Amino acid sequence: MEPVARVRKYLARFPHNIEVMEFEESTHTAELAARAVGVGVGQIAKSLLFIADGRPVMVVTSGDVKVSTGRLKQHLGVRGKVRMADPETAAA
Repeated sequence: MEPVARVRKYLARFPHNIEVMEFEESTHTAELAARAVGVGVGQIAKSLLFIADGRPVMVVTSGDVKVSTGRLKQHLGVRGKVRMADPETAAA
């Protein structure tokens, strides 16, 4: 089953009327997504995948917010490195 169909199937289990929208244009960045939907970038939720002490950490934040890896490291209480996941790691 394709990813969008899986999301629609999952959301159908809940008593909310959530619409999954697909776009012809790219929504790869928060800025592009905001433009496609016609809202401000701060109204877009973006998800970022980090690797902290070798473990994945998903951060969901407002599209206009920059995530500080130093502050994330402090918040998580990790001793090792916190870095943005590379595309291959994110896909896996």
